[in-house]
Amino acid sequence: MHIIAVLLLLILVVDLHPHPGWGIAVDSKGSVYFTDIINRTIWKVDHGNELEAYLTNVWSHSIYIDQNNKLYFENEEFELGNGWISLKKVSPEKHIDYVIKPTKYGDGFNSPNFAIDSLGSVYYFVRDTLFQRDKSGISTPFLKNGLNKPHYFSTQKDGRIYFVDSDGIKRTSPDGRIEIIAANLTVKNPVDNPYPNEKREIFNRIYGITIDDEGNIYYAYHGNSRVNKIDLSGKISEIYYSKGKWYPLGLAWFDNNLFILEEGLSSNAGPQTCRVTLLTSDGEIKIIATIEKISK
Repeated sequence: MHIIAVLLLLILVVDLHPHPGWGIAVDSKGSVYFTDIINRTIWKVDHGNELEAYLTNVWSHSIYIDQNNKLYFENEEFELGNGWISLKKVSPEKHIDYVIKPTKYGDGFNSPNFAIDSLGSVYYFVRDTLFQRDKSGISTPFLKNGLNKPHYFSTQKDGRIYFVDSDGIKRTSPDGRIEIIAANLTVKNPVDNPYPNEKREIFNRIYGITIDDEGNIYYAYHGNSRVNKIDLSGKISEIYYSKGKWYPLGLAWFDNNLFILEEGLSSNAGPQTCRVTLLTSDGEIKIIATIEKISK
């Protein structure tokens, strides 16, 4: 895949300083989609190197693309008030339908994290329980025992669900058990914490994870500015360091390349920008898109 650097300066006046989403996905043609909460947009970089505001006026943390190139995204429905979240899908022709209509927190699907399997079932967390919602719209508890603070799905692979739980990574087995991939992946007081004065766990955690074609796992340790790899033997190695103001959030694997969604912080205003970095199979690093928010 040949993608060149694209730079977009988007001038927008915003009176809030929200964090960007961690959603990033690649379709079968190699087009990259990523979330940008700062500008309430899902962006697309296509295989012809064009950057497009694919969907606007959306507040989405996470996205997923199925085998038919349909884009799924979680959306916070602020026009209904705080705490309403829906799940929508978009066809390649940009026809948008609800998968799950807006739901109030505590009443069912109300999570910025979700996964979808090959049969179209949706998986999501409510506190310490993993729910499965089938195509008919019926939700049932899928998994509970063995979960602590689950968040941040990766993807479906071989019928298993991979996810971050507290400071480790776990997956479900084909018979519904929990398997621990790795534990204790975060460190206390990391050197490169983007929020060094914050002691809460949410500011020193793992966000996105993804899996390559061989089964190696990659995770974005946002709290220490690193992307690490867990190989099939369980060995952990650092493969990318977000330098300066940049910190990794989301990951996607496609065609032997790793795509990294990063946020950029301003010392006085919090998150102000996001970008997508491509790490090729031979170790080359390319910035393929940068989105700026410029205040008055």
